[in-house]
Amino acid sequence: MHFERLVIEAGDNTFTLDLHPRLTVIAGVGRLEREGLVSELVGALSASRPGVHLELEEDSGRHLAVFRPHGARHRVVDVEQGLDISSHFATADGSIDLLARAGLDPRTAKRYLRMTASDLTTSSQSDQLIRDLAALDQAALWAAADHVTICDDQLQAEAAATGSTPEDAAVVEEIEARHAAFLRAQEAHDRVRRLSFFTAAFATLGAIPLSILEGPTTALPFVLFAAVATGISMLYWRRMENARSQENRVLEQAGASSYLGFHLQRVNGLLANDQNRRRLMDAAEAYREALAGWEQVAGPVQVQFAIDHHE
Repeated sequence: MHFERLVIEAGDNTFTLDLHPRLTVIAGVGRLEREGLVSELVGALSASRPGVHLELEEDSGRHLAVFRPHGARHRVVDVEQGLDISSHFATADGSIDLLARAGLDPRTAKRYLRMTASDLTTSSQSDQLIRDLAALDQAALWAAADHVTICDDQLQAEAAATGSTPEDAAVVEEIEARHAAFLRAQEAHDRVRRLSFFTAAFATLGAIPLSILEGPTTALPFVLFAAVATGISMLYWRRMENARSQENRVLEQAGASSYLGFHLQRVNGLLANDQNRRRLMDAAEAYREALAGWEQVAGPVQVQFAIDHHE
């Protein structure tokens, strides 16, 4: 099948992306955007992503539209015939899952439907990589691989339980990083504001009697000192407002012109529950640590490549 158009809803905002009819290439954007778009495309094919609609063409030439509205029945429509063919893709629990009909789940679909730069490298060097793996301590190698698999399964389960994807954990980290930056700017502003306020106040109080007793020229350094203190306070206030604006662009309206902002807003809505958010991030952290342990043993070879070639 070939993707033609992706439409994503998040609150009052809608993101629409027209795709090449023969080959879908996601390039020219950052890692979060790439991973987010792949998750949305795969989620639209499976039953895991409400608010995502997809237009596609099967190899037979039939054009389908997949509708997954929030809080309403999901449907698949034959565009040319104008027929609701949802029953063709219905699972035992009544959900609409195009991947299940092909014998895939979201995890395996990402493996088979997506090709990355590392996949190209692995494909061209597969024989050498297999020899390198065979030369390693096999007990340590497969213990590390099993640990990665267990952590990956846990991450997949946590993502499924929250209606998100494992890739959303990175988006949550971006949201929290922006919020932490705002809080740090706010704390710095409060400290400088208090210090500069008292400094300016004492300088002004000192300038008044000096101006009366010694003349305005003698009091001028105190006035200048008060002005500098006030300027520093204004500088930190501006930094705090910039951090606040950055956070708002992430958490609110940035999706109107930026897919990254839109995706951050969407994931923030999916994971509004702090407990769900924390569980997903904890599972993602455990998975990253497991991958780091694997890389210490096997180097840059992908875990899945080793598993696929394990005899």
